[in-house]
Amino acid sequence: MTETLWGVIIGGAVGVVGGMIGTIVQHHYAGKRWKKKAALDRLLRERDSMEKKFSHAVKQVRLMEAGLAPAATDFGELSASMMLHFPKIMPELGPQLTHAIATHSTDPKMFYVLWDKFEGEMRKYLAELDAKIDALLS
Repeated sequence: MTETLWGVIIGGAVGVVGGMIGTIVQHHYAGKRWKKKAALDRLLRERDSMEKKFSHAVKQVRLMEAGLAPAATDFGELSASMMLHFPKIMPELGPQLTHAIATHSTDPKMFYVLWDKFEGEMRKYLAELDAKIDALLS
């Protein structure tokens, strides 16, 4: 009788420990999947948002180049908007852009040179986001 009792006790203990280990492992991997999905969703939202803002900025600059922009839109307004909406890209271009705003009346071409640099930086930033998204998907 004692051998049977010990068998039941040991079998029950193994079953409980096995169930606990299974639950812990499952919880661990579920947490990893959730973190990966949350990071992917955040990156996709950020990329979508930056792409929309960038497209709007490109449209405004094209209208200003063609002389079709609304009277309220000027280089200073667009530059301030760029510095506000693209803070990760503007640290190195910000001072140059501020200088371009101050000298716009004498040298409007400076803004377009900086705009080309900005476009390059924005495309590079979007490519970095794409690389992070691809890394999470693979």
